[in-house]
Order: sequence, then C-alpha cells, then structure tokens
Amino acid sequence: MRTLILTYPKQTDAKGSLEGKFLQLRWAGHAYLLFAAADELRYHNQILGRFVSEQEIPHRWEDSQSLIVDHPELRVMGGGRFRLDLQTDTLRVWDASGVYGRFEASALCAQLAAADPPWRGLAVSVV
Repeated sequence: MRTLILTYPKQTDAKGSLEGKFLQLRWAGHAYLLFAAADELRYHNQILGRFVSEQEIPHRWEDSQSLIVDHPELRVMGGGRFRLDLQTDTLRVWDASGVYGRFEASALCAQLAAADPPWRGLAVSVV
C-alpha cells in the first residue's frame, strides 16, 4: 500500500528545513502521513481537523480542543514531532501525541522508504 504524504503548508522550501508535528493514519484504504509546520498548525488535533475538512469527512469540534470524527474508515495510528532538514537529507522524529499516542516507528520508516522525493532517501532518526 502506497503512503500519501501531505504537508501543511503545501509547499516547502526545497533546500530548507521544516519543523513541527505529524500524524500517521489510515483512511479509505490508504495510508497517510501528515506533516505540519509548527507555525501552521500547533496541535495534532488541528492537523487532523485540516485533513478531515479537506477530505470532506464528517466531523465537528465539541469545543476548541476536542475534535470529533465519526467515520469507520478513519484510524489515527499515532503522532509525534519532526524536524526535516533538506540540506542534510535528514528527518528526525520523536515524542508522541497526547491525544493519539506514539507513531509506529517501523511502519513510518517503511512508508518513507517507499515515498516520492523529498521523503525517499532521507536518513531517518527515531528518538
């Protein structure tokens, strides 16, 4: 199964760096990695909120912090923090989402190894 990788903001500097949070999920038979710059989306639930809005998946905010998604095909595997450095072709991932738990490290490495550039070929460090 091919993994679809989305970034927020959509465009990244081809030779720069990006730091923030990410989510690992499955929806409608596809695996997804969602990477969001810290200044774009600060919390994992905001990343998921953007994704479900774009995909037109039914959801609602119970309050400013509680996102409710009731869709049987959506499964959040976990999340964490990341730092992507395209000058050194490195990706460092660590931490866990307070809401969705820690990402699946072995699956993440396999997903990135099969991805399109700039994600394929990165030296991945899992802390």
